[in-house]
Amino acid sequence: MNDGIRVIVVDDDLCVLEVASLYLRKEGVHVQCARSGEEALGFLREKNFHLMLTDLHMPGMDGFELARRSQQLAPFMKILMDTGDPSEENRRTARELGIDAFFAKPFHMGEIMTIVRSLIP
Repeated sequence: MNDGIRVIVVDDDLCVLEVASLYLRKEGVHVQCARSGEEALGFLREKNFHLMLTDLHMPGMDGFELARRSQQLAPFMKILMDTGDPSEENRRTARELGIDAFFAKPFHMGEIMTIVRSLIP
């Protein structure tokens, strides 16, 4: 993996942030963690990221709203979204928003890395 890859991980669950960031760093990825959509938007205003991995359901701004607002700040950033509610309606909304990958929790970081490698040359 190109160690110039920059990923922002957004989740209100500290455990998810810790596991994802440890795994991605081990793979040579530069990781920034955010505990809310608002915090993530602040980082997006300061830095460029190749990819965002975000939860759908978070207090305050949900992942869909974060995706909409992120696309205005970083139109070329890839977006991966995870959720405990992979309903057809949520899948459809994700497709309509142009989210690059939408998957159910629990997920395996190995699967995430496969998606990252397929999206980032």
